[in-house]
Amino acid sequence: MKVLYWNLRGVANLNTQSELANLCHTHKPDLLCISEPMVSFDSISPLFWKSCKMKLVCTNSRDCLPNLWLFCASMHNLPSIIAIFSQSIVVQILLNSQAYESIVE
Repeated sequence: MKVLYWNLRGVANLNTQSELANLCHTHKPDLLCISEPMVSFDSISPLFWKSCKMKLVCTNSRDCLPNLWLFCASMHNLPSIIAIFSQSIVVQILLNSQAYESIVE
């Protein structure tokens, strides 16, 4: 399983989106975690995420904009969301019939 995690404050910037798309196409991550995007999820075109072959799984809950976005490449191997906090998301992933838990902070 490949996980790409990026503290990506400039996700609304087209140059940054281009770099993220290149990383996704090159490395083909199963999970993509973006922290500190500093924009609303709706401000990024759905076509961009489709071009990256990523689907939103969840965002964390905060009073203002969510600061963690979690994506998955395949809807067939979705992580189970265990808990969502203001600074972290806890997920469980099933690989080869073995469950693994991880914290996205």
